[in-house]
Amino acid sequence: MCSATYVLRQEGRVEAIICLHVDDGFVVASKKTLVMLKKRISEKCCIKEWQDLSEKPVTFLDVKTSYVNGVFYDDMSEYVQKIDSAEVKGPLDGKLEGPELSAFRRLVMQLR
Repeated sequence: MCSATYVLRQEGRVEAIICLHVDDGFVVASKKTLVMLKKRISEKCCIKEWQDLSEKPVTFLDVKTSYVNGVFYDDMSEYVQKIDSAEVKGPLDGKLEGPELSAFRRLVMQLR
């Protein structure tokens, strides 16, 4: 989901997973560990809003995630519906350039 992903391990056990993207972040941890992490992160960074994940979905990088009865659910249906086709008319055996290259890159990143 995110290239800047960090894992907090203690005594060989995963205690938390933190995903960062530009100015957004997503933390998965037990309540006890989460309280400690929020405090430590807030000492270093100015966090405008913390949201707790529950049955009500929270959106992170266009993925709606909820937590119901100990199970995480991801829903990307709204994101998928927003993906537009790309008008790419480059040569079949050559390099794409200009607007065609931009459209192709945008589509590839959306499909990622």
